[in-house]
Amino acid sequence: MKRFFMATLLFIIFGATGTEAKSKSGTIKNPKQIPDSIVISANRFPTPLEKNANSVTIITEDEIEQSQALMVSDLLKQVPGVDVVRSGGAGSQTSIFMRGTNSNHTLVIIDGVEMNNPSTPTTSFDFGSLNVNNIQRIEILRGPQSVLYGSDAVGGVIQIFTKRGFGKLQTEISAEAGSYNTKTESIHLSGNQEIIDYSLFISRKDSDGFSAIRKDAGGVEKDGFKSTDVIANFSVQLFNNYELNVNGQYVNSKTDLDKFDGILDDPNYVSEQNMKSLSLRFKSFETNSKYFKPEVAFTFSDQDLQNNNEIDVSHPEDSSASNNNGKRIKVSAFNIMNLYENNN
Repeated sequence: MKRFFMATLLFIIFGATGTEAKSKSGTIKNPKQIPDSIVISANRFPTPLEKNANSVTIITEDEIEQSQALMVSDLLKQVPGVDVVRSGGAGSQTSIFMRGTNSNHTLVIIDGVEMNNPSTPTTSFDFGSLNVNNIQRIEILRGPQSVLYGSDAVGGVIQIFTKRGFGKLQTEISAEAGSYNTKTESIHLSGNQEIIDYSLFISRKDSDGFSAIRKDAGGVEKDGFKSTDVIANFSVQLFNNYELNVNGQYVNSKTDLDKFDGILDDPNYVSEQNMKSLSLRFKSFETNSKYFKPEVAFTFSDQDLQNNNEIDVSHPEDSSASNNNGKRIKVSAFNIMNLYENNN
């Protein structure tokens, strides 16, 4: 996988002649992105913040970049009413508790796809492998939202939007290195041409990590973490003010774990997660119609979690394996009718 990633990187570097590359600080705002003054989650349609009475926090693209956070869970730690609990080192199980409710009472939506895993005992979403790369904004809606979103949203909703392409073809290449032999590389291609816009993001992260067990308790084995992310966003304007948007995401992560009893350090205890999502969305935009602003969507998510613990010298009789696989398929139709100035 590393060789493939490096080959792709070299291809982009030497094959991007004629493209327009800009640093993050110099990137022009994408007019197709949601303005910072608008909130979507509160009413399921664009609403100005000053007309919204819900308890909502918006983390903008600028705030994400300025925070220097690596994972989405690091950003959520700063949000009032949100508690973040991680069971170990980087990549380990990370749960969100909103306003005192259970972790399965917070609905997580990424680009319109509901990501709560129905195969786990709590049906919650694991934030352990979700990094901040290529995220344009995050909306945190606190309080019961079951009327709009169902029983998974008793505590609230966290909705995440990734970036879309615009302008000339742009190539952004990033590489970082830090403590614990942590390395991160990413490539982002984006742009638009007439009626088509596109965005492709690929990233890789490797870290040797550190033992989640204290040294005085026998913690010497490092808990490493590896993650590969691919996000693709493609839209085409079909006619007038209607577009078809296709969005896909793939995340593969491997995390070294420790045991909770006996000899805690376990060099063979590994958790691997594969997360795939797809959304097809037909919708109107910038239309002057008061009664007809439709959106029809098909969304699909597939999350596979495998825990494997093989026998080793310290654990000669300790062997286990488990596999949880959860799928969600949803078809929805939505329309906005503007009856009066303040009634929809």
